[in-house]
Amino acid sequence: MPDLMQFAIKTLDRPYSVQRYALLTHHWNMKRSNSAVRDYDPFRIWTAAAEVLTPNRVQVMFIANRALKNRSCPPFNSRGFFHMDTMKFKRRATSTITLLLLASVVLLTATEAYAQRHRRAGKTRVARALSRAEIKQAQARLAEMGYGRNALVVFQKWERRKITGRLTRDEFDAIMNAEPPQPKDPGYKHVEVDISRQVLLLIDDDGAIQKIIPVSTGSDKPYREKGGSGLAYTPRGRFRVINKIKGWRQSPLGLLYYPSYFSGGVAIHGNPSVPTTPQSHGCVRIPMSVAVEVYKQLPVGTIVLVYDDRGFVSAQDWAAADREKEQALRRE
Repeated sequence: MPDLMQFAIKTLDRPYSVQRYALLTHHWNMKRSNSAVRDYDPFRIWTAAAEVLTPNRVQVMFIANRALKNRSCPPFNSRGFFHMDTMKFKRRATSTITLLLLASVVLLTATEAYAQRHRRAGKTRVARALSRAEIKQAQARLAEMGYGRNALVVFQKWERRKITGRLTRDEFDAIMNAEPPQPKDPGYKHVEVDISRQVLLLIDDDGAIQKIIPVSTGSDKPYREKGGSGLAYTPRGRFRVINKIKGWRQSPLGLLYYPSYFSGGVAIHGNPSVPTTPQSHGCVRIPMSVAVEVYKQLPVGTIVLVYDDRGFVSAQDWAAADREKEQALRRE
């Protein structure tokens, strides 16, 4: 019996020990009829041998069980190598590898998402709060560029930034690095309404921007209210102020404060509600706080340009004609 034990240990310690063990197990089963070794259990012998060579113990126990369960069919192929149902083994191995790969992908994705959240949080924590001096500096810069009341919101509209109304470190940097706005049609006094940006520009006699004001124009949606219906549309093109009313004006669709009409019943007027998006029935709403000032700067005949990103019509020829008339009056 010790010889068998030594032989098992030597067999397991060699290269291809699994295949060699399979051969030896089959050989052992074939000789069980020998009375000298009939009372010895081959599974116990190989398990004991495996305990000496711990790394191979699991493989040995698996093969021993296999050999004992199927003694009539040797657990090796024609070349003497252990096969243990090759296709079944491949399927199990493929399933295991697939599960490991999926687990790795999920783990990597979760790790990357966690890292990104912490990077963003880190950036937020790193951003310094603005000092009072910086806030005053930003306000002065906005006023210098022509942004009046609600200057930060108007700046965000003009620069097509996200409208938040909050002065953050990013907004401060954008303000300090921004270029002053320029009129679409420079060189003469007029008013411009930029539908896309939702702002109104007051242009002085020298053709420079005097002030930029937030507006809310027509929503471009059909409406039906107060006995009337229509499309909430602000007309685009070049116009002149044709009529003005001081104070409040009751219209079919509501009250207008200091309206300056430029196209039929469409006017530039004050309104308590001036959202950051187009919400009017077609008029150009401006804040109540600047309504009187704008009213005074828009005498009848003032050129009004209304445009969006899709089109623009210049009124340089109208301005030239107005200058010729003024010069003729002076000569008289």
